[in-house]
Amino acid sequence: CACHRELNATCTDGSGDPGENRFLVQSCSCGSGYGGTFCDVDVDGCNDIDCFPGVECIDNPAPLTGATCGDCPNGTVSRNDSCEDVNECKSNATNDCEQNCANNLGSFSCSCNAGYTLNQDSKSCDDINECDDTSRCHQTCNNTV
Repeated sequence: CACHRELNATCTDGSGDPGENRFLVQSCSCGSGYGGTFCDVDVDGCNDIDCFPGVECIDNPAPLTGATCGDCPNGTVSRNDSCEDVNECKSNATNDCEQNCANNLGSFSCSCNAGYTLNQDSKSCDDINECDDTSRCHQTCNNTV
């Protein structure tokens, strides 16, 4: 039998007709963590596990089975063997948006109400003074917030 017995493979009884053809086909029963025709292939445990997007899957070497996922990316936390997004907008420790906060996967972004513009710091807002463009007003212009 061509099975890799040193990898805990065993030969199984073959099939076929030993009378006319004078041969039997034997197969291998593989030990834990091994596969392939002759049980010489380390089964990739990452085929059976879905890690969070962007997280590395680490195959357990045979004779171990399965795999483990790497650390969760920034902006997420590990819960029940998966990564969950942290809503930074709900925390005063992370949400430093002056007006509006939008949670994104692993991050957040700030925006401003109508009539305001987002500053270069991507957090604070300034009033847009519509009166700066006097070409649109033929009368007196009053900037309102």
